[in-house]
Amino acid sequence: MLALLTASCSSEASRRPIFGNITSSRAVLAVTFQPTAETSGPAVTTDVTNNSYRFTTENGPVPGTYEVVFLLDTPSTGFAPLLLKHLPQAVDKVPQLTTRTLNPAPAPPTIAVEVPASGSLQLDLIVPETQP
Repeated sequence: MLALLTASCSSEASRRPIFGNITSSRAVLAVTFQPTAETSGPAVTTDVTNNSYRFTTENGPVPGTYEVVFLLDTPSTGFAPLLLKHLPQAVDKVPQLTTRTLNPAPAPPTIAVEVPASGSLQLDLIVPETQP
């Protein structure tokens, strides 16, 4: 039983409580650290508040290489709220609405980072510019 507890604690301890500031010309809502093929660990996501993010030892990434994906705030087209507000009136217009061509959302910007096994826990990130 003691060995099981030790194994559980050591896997939790390997998560890194990293934090940092995010520099971006657009509002960033969340950041996800997606492990690359060389890293065996979970993908982790956290909210961004006031251009800062913070992971804890409970939800942070394990040491390794990650692709960081930024969820950017994008202007709403108003299409979904319009449908919800006028759903009863829109039912007879569904064929017209489904033929509307919507541009696919651009891929979110990403960067590669290394989460260290020791040392500094601050990791500031710069979001690459993308077309809105």
